[in-house]
Amino acid sequence: MKKLSILFILSFLTAIFINLMHFLPVVAQNQTTNLNLNIAQKLPENILAQGKQIKLNNRTYPVSWLQWQNGETIHTGLTDIAASTTLGLDLLSTNDFSSQPVQWYDFKAKLPVNFTNSNRYLDITTFLPVANLNLEMDNDTLKLNSPVNKINNINISEENWGKKVEIELTNPTFWQGGQVNNQGIIKIEAIANPNLLGKFAPIPTPIKPETEQSDDVTTEKKPVELPLLTLENKEENQTILNLNLPDTKRIKVVSLGKKLILEIRDDVLMTKNINWYPGLTWRQNYVTITNKITQKNSAFPVTYLEIDSQSNLKLQPIIANQNQMMGINPLVTTARNNNVIAAINGGYFNRNNQLPLGAIKSNNNWLSGPILNRGAIAWNDQKQYKFGRFNLEETLTTNNGEKLPITLLNTGYVKAGIARYTPTWGDNYTTITDKENIVVVENDIIQNQLIDLPAGKETITIPKNGYLLVLRSFKSALTKIKISDKIEIKTNTNALDFHQYSNIIGGGPLLIENGKIVLNGEAEGFSKNFLQGTASRSAIAQTPNGNIILVAAHNRIGGKGPSLPEMAEIMLKLGAKNALNLDGGSSTSLYLGGNLIDRSPLSAARVNNGIGLFIK
Repeated sequence: MKKLSILFILSFLTAIFINLMHFLPVVAQNQTTNLNLNIAQKLPENILAQGKQIKLNNRTYPVSWLQWQNGETIHTGLTDIAASTTLGLDLLSTNDFSSQPVQWYDFKAKLPVNFTNSNRYLDITTFLPVANLNLEMDNDTLKLNSPVNKINNINISEENWGKKVEIELTNPTFWQGGQVNNQGIIKIEAIANPNLLGKFAPIPTPIKPETEQSDDVTTEKKPVELPLLTLENKEENQTILNLNLPDTKRIKVVSLGKKLILEIRDDVLMTKNINWYPGLTWRQNYVTITNKITQKNSAFPVTYLEIDSQSNLKLQPIIANQNQMMGINPLVTTARNNNVIAAINGGYFNRNNQLPLGAIKSNNNWLSGPILNRGAIAWNDQKQYKFGRFNLEETLTTNNGEKLPITLLNTGYVKAGIARYTPTWGDNYTTITDKENIVVVENDIIQNQLIDLPAGKETITIPKNGYLLVLRSFKSALTKIKISDKIEIKTNTNALDFHQYSNIIGGGPLLIENGKIVLNGEAEGFSKNFLQGTASRSAIAQTPNGNIILVAAHNRIGGKGPSLPEMAEIMLKLGAKNALNLDGGSSTSLYLGGNLIDRSPLSAARVNNGIGLFIK
């Protein structure tokens, strides 16, 4: 009996040890098997571990990772776009959503993918030995460590398209990069030799000498011509390349052999057509349009997502602050918080008070009302879509049957009249303008009146089963809606069919309707400066076959971003039957699989709302 007990204990401990082996540091295995795409919203049983950050040579990056077992092989995956931006892997075009062709220096392969919990994980198991990466886990952090690499030489040459910077390496290594305006930065996991650090040392900032002389005489100073490239070695085993770029130039990074090549040029967009998920394709290319007056051609870099109307994907408005309508966040943060696989920035907002300025309706709840008869897109769960211009019409009927118009609903836009704020606005309302008069309504009965409140200093609770009426330059209406009066509100839209849709996002101007350009910014209350400007642009459109496309367009080759008429032409070139312009400029952001795909996150502004893409 005693021997049986000992055998039982030994068997039990052996079983525990075998299970624990799955969670010990794992060395990259050469053997791998192709995985079927696993589309799921719950973790499959073969998942061994997961986390939301990695450490690459002791530097932490916000990259989601997954480890799973298939047969006897343990696989490791990183979210694909994060693997590209963190390791320097190029994601190549493919029609097969179950695998992803990649290139890294001379390494080319089709890597399997694993789609779990709205993330597309790139199986890097066979890539690990190629890149000399050792792998281990520390709780929810995946550690990736590689041998120390060296930068042996840097050559800069003039080309007909710009400048080329050739970085000669001892061995292929990892890099990360980004650009904001004319400043670029490339971080390379390698040490530059001391001669290079001296040759490309940053220019020290001159110290202005102190002087007692004070006069009004000024002398013209020549602008300091900054060098194209400087090097820094701030962190262990990493070299930082700082680039001062000429106007309109951007950085294209090419890895080849044992070289990292930086091409400083106008045309850097790499053409992509990636079937990223069943019914979702990531495309990017240059779209050329001709100016009808000057007959000049302009080529715009356009990144867009096409959503098949027959897919199991659905659109939904998303907002930066889950608790109230005031607030802004990077689109990446809002998208991750909402667990969407893709997203684009939405409608306009006031960047100062962080309040929305346009229609946001989600699951039949008006989070923010429309303004100025501006363009919008409406849709329902049956994937029926409506593009057009509309206003919300609300009517207040008083105790004695008199009718008063309510001009605004849940919005940061202000004008004279009555505005209504409901619990979908948040728990509280804070006064926006001076001398606001607020009527508190609960269960359709007027409970209180607050008179002549100052801007930004008064916060009033919005009743859970009621709303607030905010009277701006309309104090006389207080005599018609008195405390204890029962009132009634009726809501409709001036374009009646808009009222039938459960989801709406407003933007503007409306660009295309039924295959024709209908751009009329003045009719939608946009300023002359806005209508004449050029900038990065976002748009949402529907194609004749019912597909939806989410579009981001940036600066043309050798110039600035598209004007509104040019954006309408771009959308026609992409095959749009109906199209709506969204908030643009620094707000323009297109998100896929955990990252922005149209621009560096360093150059993207925070936004109030967006349109998210969910798996049904």
